[in-house]
Amino acid sequence: SYTIDTVRRLRGWLDAHGGEGVEVRLLIGQDQAEAFDSWRQHETLAAMARPLVFARRSATSKPDGPARLGRGPQSPLAEVVPVGVTDASSSAVRAALAGGTDVCSSEAARMLDPQVLAYIRAAGLYGAPAV
Repeated sequence: SYTIDTVRRLRGWLDAHGGEGVEVRLLIGQDQAEAFDSWRQHETLAAMARPLVFARRSATSKPDGPARLGRGPQSPLAEVVPVGVTDASSSAVRAALAGGTDVCSSEAARMLDPQVLAYIRAAGLYGAPAV
């Protein structure tokens, strides 16, 4: 589904369950912020869930300021949160989990938070052997 559809469903659920005053934020990576103007109904989406951009920088660097939501000079700005860089991709994580060997398991452990890895294994996600 499109992100705008998910945010609309979330907003509807919150409003129906006493969460009318709850602010919804959209957490996206810097690469997605640059392409944000190509997202379906991006202006409505930004109004319903203010984007918060995770900057791909070292844990010690500071953000340069707000990020542009799109490529144009008139693109709106979004708040930036610096996060540490992890040398991993979703493809590499899935491949490590699907490998099933001790080497693959240690590679997955290097790329993932221990609680995330435990959850993935408990649920048998991404080809990881269920425990």
